[in-house]
Amino acid sequence: MIICLEGLSGTGKTSVAKGLSSALGYRYLSTPPVSLRKKLISIDQNLTSEEAFWSSLLWCSICTCNAISFGGSKVVIDRYIYSTMVYHKKMYEKYKYIVDSIDVLEPDLLILLHADASVRERRIDSRGDYIGEGNIRRKRIIASEDENMFSDIEGKNNCVKIDTSSRTVNSVIDEIVHMTVNP
Repeated sequence: MIICLEGLSGTGKTSVAKGLSSALGYRYLSTPPVSLRKKLISIDQNLTSEEAFWSSLLWCSICTCNAISFGGSKVVIDRYIYSTMVYHKKMYEKYKYIVDSIDVLEPDLLILLHADASVRERRIDSRGDYIGEGNIRRKRIIASEDENMFSDIEGKNNCVKIDTSSRTVNSVIDEIVHMTVNP
């Protein structure tokens, strides 16, 4: 089973994905890899929108290849193609025809995590990824209007939306584990 966790920054994707992979004994994959995220934040600030978009698609491709190399089973993917599209919506609109023609490895279960903007802001601030109130990228990430971009995937048969605003990571993991046991 391939499980993907999607959502805006601060919704709990990484915490839930890591805990879920451990609880289920599944392989954990991330786009981009967690070990590179802080470095990529500084690199992204120096990239054009187009460069950042194609770089993100590259990470999704690598993640897909990794999932396939593990037999395409028992994988939890932290941030996959859908989050990439939301964060690069202007480029997605420009290159939608290319992205739509790519055969993407479809997950068996797509979890869309949601949290209120104030909760996401608190979580992001506690990580220390974004420094200073003037950081444009940080403010944009906290903006809730990007969440509307996920409406395209909410209608998918395999998509479940979970609000993490007032929940613990473990309660979200337990809910998803229950879904995999009782589909």
